[in-house]
Amino acid sequence: MLQGPNLEASAALAKVVSIPVVVSGGVSSLDDLRRAALLPVAGAIVGRALYTGAVDLAAALEAVECS
Repeated sequence: MLQGPNLEASAALAKVVSIPVVVSGGVSSLDDLRRAALLPVAGAIVGRALYTGAVDLAAALEAVECS
């Protein structure tokens, strides 16, 4: 709940499974997304942070170089 995702566990899981892993749960800032973009994961779910305005979608896409 906006307390930051467990990036270490997500990265560890991504390294041992053969299916795409998506970071979820607690993404609350652009910094969370920037750190997730450095991991071997398929993506990240940004839920509540978008609704509350804590994360702007355009800024998030720019932060991880998506368009």
